[in-house]
Amino acid sequence: MSSLTNLEHIWSTITEVDVQSIREQAQIPFQVALLGSDADAVHWLHDALRTDPFENVLYPLPQTLWVYHLPGDEHVIESTAGFDLALIVFKEGEQNDLERQAFADLRIANPHLPVLLVQVAGADALQSYSPARYDVNPAVVSVFPTDADPFTHALVPRLLALFPEQHVMLAHHLPGLRHAVAQRLIKETSIANAGYSASTGIAELVPVLLIPLNVADVVVLSKNQALMSYKLALALGKDIAVQEMAVELAGVLGTGFVWRELAHFLVGLAPGIGLVPKIAIAYAGTFVIGQAVYVWYGHKRKLTPQQMKQMFAEAMTEGRARAAALAPKRRPKLRLPSVSRPALPRPRLRRKAGKPEEQETGKPVDQ
Repeated sequence: MSSLTNLEHIWSTITEVDVQSIREQAQIPFQVALLGSDADAVHWLHDALRTDPFENVLYPLPQTLWVYHLPGDEHVIESTAGFDLALIVFKEGEQNDLERQAFADLRIANPHLPVLLVQVAGADALQSYSPARYDVNPAVVSVFPTDADPFTHALVPRLLALFPEQHVMLAHHLPGLRHAVAQRLIKETSIANAGYSASTGIAELVPVLLIPLNVADVVVLSKNQALMSYKLALALGKDIAVQEMAVELAGVLGTGFVWRELAHFLVGLAPGIGLVPKIAIAYAGTFVIGQAVYVWYGHKRKLTPQQMKQMFAEAMTEGRARAAALAPKRRPKLRLPSVSRPALPRPRLRRKAGKPEEQETGKPVDQ
């Protein structure tokens, strides 16, 4: 019964989001040119970009990755100038005039083409890596063949900055980027949900606003989680309809959506006391859901309840740290506007029957 309830919840939530445009954008053809005079460096990058990080399988990608060895003929620059991205590859300390000339020629042929000089760093480079040391030139980015994820430190952040609206598309077409892009998506969505909970939580400190904002929070946070889940599926190479994803995730997440929402709602019912835990739960709940989806589509297995519980506890630690920075230091006071009291007229004294009117001194008035 819980899986059916979750399925209905996921489906009703995600159908309110325009997922078709996300799917279409992820499937837009994306062409990358790899150029260089060092055949070993070029072929290493070519293989690394098309290697599935979960199954260690090389995908052909004949329509995505194009290799050109320098020096090439006169048509190399002309051909690659129409691509979506050009990566000029060289080993650390071995950049020569061929790479520099190719970079200059491409910038002239197409000033709008993103061109990066990819430096294949040495075996010990990662231990002392810092962007200030290795990537002095904004066009130069380092990759680290000896690292388990050679693109996380420099190449992925640079590509995401160059293509700010196409993160899912990059990972969808280039398997070597999937791990880094997926983890970044999970972290960004978790932080966004924590920030949203903080902003509404401040208003919830006013008790009269508590119940309606808790209901709104559940809707907004769940939409963000559902949208993140669909983006993760696409980023991890799946060409999947949202209906199919909703059915799969109902079993993968189990009661994940339910307990997260229940905890979020109950904590929010304690004005002033529940704000920090509420922000932490929004962060941790989103993080765990993202990791469960990542493991399912990446490794084709489910997280066990014990794994989810442990992951949630660890994420709560980071969530509390973020909550401490986001939550107000003290409960705001609800102040009513001050109103000045109008001056009231003095009451008139009534004369008693049968007695002469008296002055304020109490003496009879002369007849």
